Amino acid sequence: MGKICLKCGYERRDTDVAPDYECPRCQRVYAKVEAAARWQAGEEGRHEAAAPAGRELAAEEALARERAERAEREEQRAREEAARQRAAAERLAAERAEQEQRAREAAEREAEARRRAAEEALARERAEQAARESEARQMAAAERLAREGAEQERRALVAAEREAEAQRRAAEEALARERAEQERQTAEEVAAAAQAREKAAERAAALATRQAEEALARERAAREVLGAKERAVREALALTKGARQELESFEEAARHALAALEAARTAHAARDEAARVVVAAGRQRLAAGDAAVHEALARLEDGRQTHAGRLESAQGALAGARDEVAAAEAKVRDALGELQLARSTLAQQEDAYRAIVGQAGAEAVAAERGLADALHALEATRQEAATEEDAVLREVATAGEGLRAAEQSAQHALEQLAAARAALAAKEEAAREALAEQKVALRASARVLAAAQRP
Repeated sequence: MGKICLKCGYERRDTDVAPDYECPRCQRVYAKVEAAARWQAGEEGRHEAAAPAGRELAAEEALARERAERAEREEQRAREEAARQRAAAERLAAERAEQEQRAREAAEREAEARRRAAEEALARERAEQAARESEARQMAAAERLAREGAEQERRALVAAEREAEAQRRAAEEALARERAEQERQTAEEVAAAAQAREKAAERAAALATRQAEEALARERAAREVLGAKERAVREALALTKGARQELESFEEAARHALAALEAARTAHAARDEAARVVVAAGRQRLAAGDAAVHEALARLEDGRQTHAGRLESAQGALAGARDEVAAAEAKVRDALGELQLARSTLAQQEDAYRAIVGQAGAEAVAAERGLADALHALEATRQEAATEEDAVLREVATAGEGLRAAEQSAQHALEQLAAARAALAAKEEAAREALAEQKVALRASARVLAAAQRP
């Protein structure tokens, strides 16, 4: 919303050219009018008790002065507006003449520049065509190199696959030999341990047998000693029945002999118990040896099962490797198919680009012909204007209209040429973008192929 003048009530617009501090209609300064209004409001507050007639008279005089000032300002504005209109008309006429002269000169210069630009564009187009043909040859060479590299990589992949198969077979044979050697070594170790335990048990049994035999020999010796002593006692009792002292001595000897016999019996019982303990220990050792043999056989069976599991896992890994090789071959085939599709698409787009370039060249030739016709028409117009200069001076309006029509036709021809150039540039840009996209697609396909064929 614009500022409203308190004097005339005019609301300021954005199109007004008067300064911001004064009203465009009454040319009064906003600050002064507002100060006067505030002062008048203050005076009216102070002089509310004054006579109404004096106020009415002062108001009428102020209104008359304001009306006179307003009429004078309106008359001054009218005079200034008329002067501005005359000056504007003169400036407009001069500007139109100058613009017409500049337009003719600019049209000539622009026509010459466009002709030169068309020649330069044609030369650039030919150079770009040569560059594109060279780039196409380079791309064809790159494709041949890529195909050769792909063939070499495929051969290398086949050789690597054969080598992997040979290595797998060698690994299976080595694994079988290693498994057989481990089983043989395990069996030999178990047999050796069993033999060692059997020998130890035999040695323990032989020792226990020797100890039992020694105990039996000592028991027999004690029995023999006991028999001899009994016989001696009988002989002594028979020989010394008459003498009590000898009897007592013999009785004492008998008691000692009985004590020795009891001790011998006790020792024999102890030795017999020891022999039984040794035999039981030998039997326990034999049982432990049997358990160790069974445990060794169980470990041997577990080892066989473990080797069987390892063999199965190795066979599964080999099958997985075969599947991976098959998947890699499928990827390589897919990549080759995509490469062939990209090549066919590139060939189609190259044909379309050649058609677009041919059409753009034809349009450029047509535009150049139209420009030449326009230049000939402009030259004919210039010659007619030179020969009929006096008639042009007398018939300025008619000549001006003809010149405007000629300029419009020339402008139309130039616009057609500009449109044709813009269309040609757009088509060339589209063709370049399409070619760039095809290059990117071809490079991506080549990278995918190389990644798929990489071992």
